Amino acid sequence: MNTNLLKSIFLLVALSVATNLFAYDFNAVNADGVTIYYNILSETDKTCEVTAKEMRTVYSTGDYFDDYVGDVVIPSIVNGYRVTQIGRFAFACCGGLTSVTIPYSVTSILNNA
Repeated sequence: MNTNLLKSIFLLVALSVATNLFAYDFNAVNADGVTIYYNILSETDKTCEVTAKEMRTVYSTGDYFDDYVGDVVIPSIVNGYRVTQIGRFAFACCGGLTSVTIPYSVTSILNNA
């Protein structure tokens, strides 16, 4: 097999793995000092969703994540984006989470959030 082709395949696999480690586009610290992770939904509408720190698509009963602990207060606007959605698995298996305050701007909560 061509050496350049192998190098290209390796690079594509490495980039794919690196970009899938994190599930968020940006993070911000709320007024209470809690870091919240966000994905941009629309640049045109300036909307975003709350998400998890690391990508999760499936979890088991023994999984535990510390993305969110304690009381989390989600702002309605962050970095110029309106928070309109809680993404899939955003709070899944966050055993240290005690409460989440969701603003009225959120109109959608996806599965396994």
